[in-house]
Amino acid sequence: MNSFEGKLDSFSSANSANSASSISGTGISGTGEAKHAKAATEAGADGAVFKDLAQIVQEIGGISAENVSPESRFSEDLAISSLNLIELIVNVEDNFGVRIEDSDAQHFKTVQDVTDFIQAHRAS
Repeated sequence: MNSFEGKLDSFSSANSANSASSISGTGISGTGEAKHAKAATEAGADGAVFKDLAQIVQEIGGISAENVSPESRFSEDLAISSLNLIELIVNVEDNFGVRIEDSDAQHFKTVQDVTDFIQAHRAS
């Protein structure tokens, strides 16, 4: 089994409980842009990581970067499929120079989870 297949199996298992839930909206508030700008400013270096990560989410999921918040959940709020989440992880690895193991990726539920991982594991 290659790394991609392992990640797909991991996400399929981790998200099986989520697949039964329906998406009843995007979970995005109308004041998203101001909220995200404030969060990015308060976060300092995390803000730059968050901004870049939101751009990756936009490219993969078709969600406007302004509508992505740190609290956004990949499956429920952003409608990111398990396959798209794998694509997102590969892009994160390439763009931020981190290696994400399957065991780590299983814990990624929100954008903030990935931001925290990047901050903790990025080469100085």
